[in-house]
Amino acid sequence: MKNNQSLYSEVIEKNFENYSKLKIISGYASCNFLEYVINNANKVIIDLYIGMSQEGVSINEHQKFQTLCKSNPHINVFYQYKGKLTHIKLYNFYGVQSSIAYVGSANFTENGFVNNRELLIQSEANFDYLFDTQVQNSIHCNDKDVESYINFFDDEKNINIKDDEKETNVESALHEIIRNFNEKYNIRDLSNGYLLPIVTDEKANKLWYQTGVNGVFHNGCSYLRKANNHSLKEFFTIEEFKIIAYDEKYYNAKLKGNFYRELHIEGWNFYDEIFKWLNLNSEVAINHTHLNDLGYTSFYFEKKEDDVYLMTLVNGF
Repeated sequence: MKNNQSLYSEVIEKNFENYSKLKIISGYASCNFLEYVINNANKVIIDLYIGMSQEGVSINEHQKFQTLCKSNPHINVFYQYKGKLTHIKLYNFYGVQSSIAYVGSANFTENGFVNNRELLIQSEANFDYLFDTQVQNSIHCNDKDVESYINFFDDEKNINIKDDEKETNVESALHEIIRNFNEKYNIRDLSNGYLLPIVTDEKANKLWYQTGVNGVFHNGCSYLRKANNHSLKEFFTIEEFKIIAYDEKYYNAKLKGNFYRELHIEGWNFYDEIFKWLNLNSEVAINHTHLNDLGYTSFYFEKKEDDVYLMTLVNGF
């Protein structure tokens, strides 16, 4: 198990002493970090598969990836252009007779290996099937048709998007808001309140993509519910009540639907709120992969006083 106090030295530097090839699947990747690795390694082969590239790649990053690949014949960068978005972080080193793999949270970026608190764990599993999928769903950055498959954006028009800082900056801002709200209202022990998933479990609710938060795609209403259709009146009053959200504003709220299974908040659109923080390029049903990017999986409610409830975000449900 490696934390990122030693991620670069213990995972990349150390393994390049014994292995000559590295295959990577990473949600996001940095051309500058790739260049650093190349310059500090001795004639290594690197195949890098970027799994979140369907969201777009900056022109500057793309051009530098192209240059690095052209200048280094043993370096290959691939963009995923079809299939489900891939947020996996997998590093597989290969030698003549053996190999070693690491999985965890670290993107192939400066943030992943230097700036953020991340984790990589050594695994004995065979991940060939994951790489096979990436090969089928990806295109080389120097392919003549790459612009037909990948959306490239201008950095000057997207100043907050750089490497995986797109997700990091969003998460940092949201995490600060949540942290400050939780500290102000002394929200610490989740056993005192009530959890509602942002997106219901896909196995328990076959219509997850058009109910709850994603109800906007069915009847235009975005609300919260449990996957098992359980009534919410066990925690909330059935009369209209107040919600203090993590934006510090008061909202009117009410239980609706058969058997009071739905929580609706006037003036608060759950879908729009999550969509905003995810910074998605188009309106799609929010799924659990998106929530991994967001860093939160559930709304948490705690009763402040009669008919007044606090609402924040938590990870884990």
